[in-house]
Amino acid sequence: ISSYNDEVNELSMWLDELQPKILSDILFESADPRDVKNLQGKLKAHMKAVSEKKNVFEAVKSKGKALLEKSDEIEQHCINAIILNLSQQWDQVETLMEEKQMKLEDGFQHAHLFDKHYRELLTWMQEAEVQIKYVKS
Repeated sequence: ISSYNDEVNELSMWLDELQPKILSDILFESADPRDVKNLQGKLKAHMKAVSEKKNVFEAVKSKGKALLEKSDEIEQHCINAIILNLSQQWDQVETLMEEKQMKLEDGFQHAHLFDKHYRELLTWMQEAEVQIKYVKS
């Protein structure tokens, strides 16, 4: 059980450290789609790291379930609590990444649309400036 607790603690600490990293890449008000793309790249790196740890998570859960069969009632209660807590942490990180991904996609669309309208406005202003100069001369 000691080695199992070590594995659980290591994975749990990794998840605890990952969550603030995901949250720290806050979408700020930017009209530049490149800024949003940069944040999307960071999120993809986090998603890749989670994907690579998925087998570790599943192995720890399986090991816990195997320990349940060899444990008395009190130990079973503790192991079930450990598995539940770890599963909740995992689900929370996955949910956080999914929400972040949706927000970034939405932010990219808004930034792209803003950038498009901004460029159209600049073009219109340049054309209006030319027309005003033509009328004055």
